[in-house]
Amino acid sequence: METTTHNPKSGPKPHNGQINVRSYPFNEENEYHLDMKIPWIKDLLKELEQDQMIDEDHAVSGSIEVKLSIQKKNTNTLKDHFILHGSVKAHYPCSCVKCLELTHESLENEFSCCFIDYELGNSPKFENSTYIDHGLDELELYTYDNGVINLKELIHENIYMVANPLPLHHIECKGLCPSCGVNLNLENCSHRPLKN
Repeated sequence: METTTHNPKSGPKPHNGQINVRSYPFNEENEYHLDMKIPWIKDLLKELEQDQMIDEDHAVSGSIEVKLSIQKKNTNTLKDHFILHGSVKAHYPCSCVKCLELTHESLENEFSCCFIDYELGNSPKFENSTYIDHGLDELELYTYDNGVINLKELIHENIYMVANPLPLHHIECKGLCPSCGVNLNLENCSHRPLKN
C-alpha cells in the first residue's frame, strides 16, 4: 500500500502512478506530497540515475520530492477538466560526461497544466493544441482517459525537461585521453600532456 501524504479532503490517492478521477469532487483543491517511500516515485529517480550513471549496478541513492495540487472544474468549452499545479525536486548522483567521475546534480521544475477528456482532446477544436488559456493562465494541455490521469508520465516528462543531459564534475574538466583512457584531470600521459 502506497503512503501518499495528502490533505484531508475527499480526493482519491494516486496508485501506481495514476489517479482515478471519476468521482473527484468539484472545486475542491486536493494536495499531494509524494516521495521515495512510494515505489513508482522511487522508480522515476532510479531511471534518472541509471540514465546518467556509468555503473550499471548502482543502487538508488538520491532523493526526490513531488508536490501536486489538483482541482476539478467544469465549463461549457472544456466540460469536466482538471487543473493541476505541481513541482518536482531531485538530487542525484551521476557520471561526469567527460571523465566519468562521480558527481551530483540537482533539478527543480514547476509546472501547471489542464487535463481534458481524451475524446474532447482529439476533437477538431483541440487536436492540435498543446496549451490552453484558462482564466489568466496559459496551461499545458493533456488528456485523461477512462477517468484516469497518468501522473507518472506527467512527472517523468517534467523531470527530463530540466535534467542536465551533460553533467560535469567541474566546468573545466579535461576528460579522458582518447588514446589511452587516462583521466587527464589527475595525471599526464604521453598522448596529451596535462596543462597547468
